[in-house]
Amino acid sequence: GTDQFGNSVSLAQFNGAVILLDFSAGWCGPCQSAAANAEALYQKYNEEGFVIVHAMIDDWTRDGKLDDDTFLATWAGEFGLTFPVMSPDSRTVLDGLYGAGLYEGYIPTFIVLDRDRSIAGGYGGGEEAAIEAKIESLLAGE
Repeated sequence: GTDQFGNSVSLAQFNGAVILLDFSAGWCGPCQSAAANAEALYQKYNEEGFVIVHAMIDDWTRDGKLDDDTFLATWAGEFGLTFPVMSPDSRTVLDGLYGAGLYEGYIPTFIVLDRDRSIAGGYGGGEEAAIEAKIESLLAGE
């Protein structure tokens, strides 16, 4: 996918980092709440090798499409996000997570990947404390 800066994004470029993947949509209130806190979380752990990627699966309307070309930049600007905000290339990412039992069709869905890009946990909205605890333990090499 391409992020809000027009850069190509693939998880491989974050090799060795702990990654928080956030599947969100513009119309989703809990997603907006998570986004409001995301940059602070990113800044808190970034120097330790932590990155967030927002994968936007919908813009302001519930149609499963990002018709608004400026949406990614608008979302990033709204919440002051400096990490990649992109749209997944296809539903295959979600389908894979669904098959793994990590995505149940609800958003936001958060997936934490360890430094080997293995899935370390899947979370829903409102589980920020658990997510942060998981990030801390992975960064500490636990």
